[in-house]
Amino acid sequence: MTSHRQDRMSIEIQRILSDVLQNEMKDPRISSESITVSRVEASHDVSFAKVYFSILGNEAERKQIFAIVEKAKGFLRSQLAQRLQVRHVPELEFKIDMAIEQGIRMSVLLDKLREKELQDGTEK
Repeated sequence: MTSHRQDRMSIEIQRILSDVLQNEMKDPRISSESITVSRVEASHDVSFAKVYFSILGNEAERKQIFAIVEKAKGFLRSQLAQRLQVRHVPELEFKIDMAIEQGIRMSVLLDKLREKELQDGTEK
């Protein structure tokens, strides 16, 4: 069960990191369309935070953007320190969230299935 503090910190970390990625990252390979902070899970004592990113693109682009974000971990954490107003800024752990891409893939498959059913229904 998560505490109210954990939830608030998770939401605030997500909001700050999203803002930093969209407005303050200088790397041209990262755009607001290519990466999204999908969720943040703070530990019970808020000393660690798992940050889940949805990265659109093929596998090579995904790995490249994830490596850039991983390399900018210190910068992102310093931005959190400036904006969070807490004594200890949580350590960040980054993970790729595949939920959006899986949803898109499922939608495409369902559309193909629907199209096939319509074609089979009209041929009979």
